[in-house]
Amino acid sequence: GKQGEDPGAAVPDHHVPARLLNNTAVLLFRSGSTTPAMQLMREAVDSMRSETGSATQGTLLHTVTLAYNQARLQEASGEYRPAAAAYKAILEDHPSYIDCYLRLACIARRQGCMPEALRWAEQALELQGGHTDALALMSQLHMDRRD
Repeated sequence: GKQGEDPGAAVPDHHVPARLLNNTAVLLFRSGSTTPAMQLMREAVDSMRSETGSATQGTLLHTVTLAYNQARLQEASGEYRPAAAAYKAILEDHPSYIDCYLRLACIARRQGCMPEALRWAEQALELQGGHTDALALMSQLHMDRRD
């Protein structure tokens, strides 16, 4: 530090932008650190709430991205009910968010509810017929059923 500064002096609180917290949480999640990622995602959501004084199109989209990423972390942590509720809430306002349909299909599949999993995957395909992930998931579901 600079000469004459107290090395033990408190550093003033700095606002960390929600976008940075979100990106860091995603990186932690991808590296397998789900619990710290969940904590950072909660901080990102809190930060976004404090930033949204003037809601622009960009901040609204970022809020949806945060909600989706938080649901992904809940799903990865085995918290299927809140994750599914979050995906469904996103779909209420953004019915073309295809990844939410796919995640709901994956949750249903993991819980052994194949008819529901197929319904969600079919909705994704109705939305975007050639979507590679939707096609792959649908074929996997049919293989799981052995038809």
